[in-house]
Amino acid sequence: MTLHIFSERVLLADCSIASAHLTIQDGVFSNVEVQTRTEWNAWCAAHPDANIQDLNSKLITPAFVNSHTHLCMLAFRGIGGQAALEGNIVKDLYFKLERNLEPEDVRAFTRLGAVEALMMGTGFVWEHYYFGDMLVEALQDTGLGGAVASTLQDIDGPGKDRTDIAWRETLDLLHNFTAHNDGVVPALGPHATDTVSDELWTQIATVSEEHNLPIHSHIAQALDEVEWSWEHHNETPVQRMHRLGLTQLNSTRLWVHGLFIGDDELQMLNPLLDHLGHCPSAQMQFGFPAHTNSWRSRNFKVLLGTDSGSCNDAINIQSELRFFSSADTYGVTMGESLRK
Repeated sequence: MTLHIFSERVLLADCSIASAHLTIQDGVFSNVEVQTRTEWNAWCAAHPDANIQDLNSKLITPAFVNSHTHLCMLAFRGIGGQAALEGNIVKDLYFKLERNLEPEDVRAFTRLGAVEALMMGTGFVWEHYYFGDMLVEALQDTGLGGAVASTLQDIDGPGKDRTDIAWRETLDLLHNFTAHNDGVVPALGPHATDTVSDELWTQIATVSEEHNLPIHSHIAQALDEVEWSWEHHNETPVQRMHRLGLTQLNSTRLWVHGLFIGDDELQMLNPLLDHLGHCPSAQMQFGFPAHTNSWRSRNFKVLLGTDSGSCNDAINIQSELRFFSSADTYGVTMGESLRK
């Protein structure tokens, strides 16, 4: 079916707003043509049998992209309370909960998270979690598009003993063309630098290059991750990624959080291929937001995400945009010791 839509306010690719005629072919936007009301009326007169919808002055925009989610963790919202924030909430609380999840739990909770994301105007998510096959089914169940990264980890974490299964889930999605047609595509999901071994990182790099798959990972999120890296490798997380060749790949990388990335380490990253994920409301759990001014001054693309629904009031990227609108003042709260 072909549907023709007109509105006097359409957000275009250059971020300007104009009246336009949009064509939807078999459920997919196939054309956007700037057109005045007079031109639209003339087009309608010339195509009396066309399936049309005139939205007058209602704003039409692309859906939001949420660049980092764990939709299943919507079910953890409110668990632990203030006390859970005193340590590393990921390892001290979430890992314990996640070790008890069954595959069908993940599918059910992810469906809830997906519906909430859709209600907030999001059409595509970068999802990173366990039981990748359940994530794919949940997104297909709800109609939300996504790049699904089945969590890979072999040092620590709930996925430590299912690395082979996570690989199978990732490669299965690579060849699942039905899911691709539904807007669900694969990404590689190493969990973090302190839960993934050098051997697994090297394997991930090889597969990323071979299949041109993006890598989606947490990095330098908590101080103990950085301390672990110094203790075991005598270098920072970013320095280790550079040594292992992850920053020299031709495929893209999405590094999320980066609270503890120094200026010298940013020099090791490529602004064309290394993208930095920023989740303002989630990072407040860790005490402060990342120093995004230094990212932006070096022309890195800053991608906004909500992280999990367990650490904010909604999986709402619009809320994160409001936080980020004041990003230039983040530095006001950052003292000399933190900058060092």
